[in-house]
Amino acid sequence: QRLLFRDAIERAEALNPHSEKAFYLDGRFRLVAEEDLRGAIRSFRQAVELAPGDTKARCYLAIALRELGQNQAAKAELEQIIASASFAWPFQILAEIELDFNAPDRALIAARRAIELDPQSMDSFLIAGKVYEALKLRADAIAMYRTAEKLDPLADAPHYRLFKLYEESEETRAASAYEASLFQKRSEEH
Repeated sequence: QRLLFRDAIERAEALNPHSEKAFYLDGRFRLVAEEDLRGAIRSFRQAVELAPGDTKARCYLAIALRELGQNQAAKAELEQIIASASFAWPFQILAEIELDFNAPDRALIAARRAIELDPQSMDSFLIAGKVYEALKLRADAIAMYRTAEKLDPLADAPHYRLFKLYEESEETRAASAYEASLFQKRSEEH
């Protein structure tokens, strides 16, 4: 299937070398299926050149750049769309990048904006929890992780982050109780 998809993308690019969709799909394929960050970046850059307002391509370009360790370039890409972004994803990515830069105050601004734009997004609350952890605001981090947990009870990340917070603070009773309640919830689901 990968070879067929790769062949279809190459034919689409050959038929219309000005198709931002073909380059976008090629970038996604290279990023996810092939784990070819440099190839994905090239494809996303071509998609963005052909359609500068394509927020998805620019977000994926930022993700690929960040994964390659080029946080400043990733942030620059996001800054081009943040002002007009009407969905949470670019702000979630920006908050992660700001945490990478050890700038939790700036990350908090982005995380709060992500929550404003999508108050039903588990990912927005999860990143906000990480930001509050970095700011050493444990109670706020717990509140964010609990909200994330409620929004997506099957997601592992909020449960893990809560457990680690309890464990690190040596609240062994709270950690044990949390682990037991999580185990019980999971057992009831199956």
